[in-house]
Amino acid sequence: MGEELEKSSSQKRLLGKHYRNVWATPVDIKYLDMTAFAGGLSPVELNMEKHNFTLNLLGKDKVQYQFKAINKNPTSLLPTGLQTTFAEDFIQDQLSSAHPFSPLVVPPLAAAAGVYHVNPKLVYVPYSRLLGTYISEIGGQIGYIYKNPSKDLDLPKGKDKPDRIINTEELYKELKKDNHNRVDQKSFLKARLLDLIIGDWDNGESEWKWAAFKNGGAHVYKPIPLN
Repeated sequence: MGEELEKSSSQKRLLGKHYRNVWATPVDIKYLDMTAFAGGLSPVELNMEKHNFTLNLLGKDKVQYQFKAINKNPTSLLPTGLQTTFAEDFIQDQLSSAHPFSPLVVPPLAAAAGVYHVNPKLVYVPYSRLLGTYISEIGGQIGYIYKNPSKDLDLPKGKDKPDRIINTEELYKELKKDNHNRVDQKSFLKARLLDLIIGDWDNGESEWKWAAFKNGGAHVYKPIPLN
């Protein structure tokens, strides 16, 4: 999965030990059959925000899914003059500082904290013609696939269903449209504290969804971290 991240003892002293042994350990990973998963998957859009590869997919079950590759694209983090140089190789190597299986432990932690969450599954995406124009970026990648949150998302026990799920851009519009609309500050604080506990520092705007709940004539929005 990440054999290239394994280094000699001297290189580890210089570059850091990190989780190189985990990245280099052979593991069994399920093959994503795009003809069978969710009745069949069709690619919709590839998002390469920051250094992540995220492919939006639509299943025949009419549910939207996202596949997020474990491998990163360091090029976008560097100025033009340093791209395709040793600096890019160094940043790619530092991928070893992140545990590749950490997303699998987040759902039970989030559930215990009462934070809305997605349920990622670790999969291997083959070089399939069904990927269309995204085959070069996504084909052969290992990553996590999960349902894009909807009204039927997995809720903490005893929680009500939201009216709808919106993205961050839509949230800004809703807050601007009506001063009575608001973000549930306690829920957002819990989500951010969980981020700090697990060491997730860089969630961008696209890595949040918001569950809208009626509150009189307005709405209260609770966060759903995707990453």
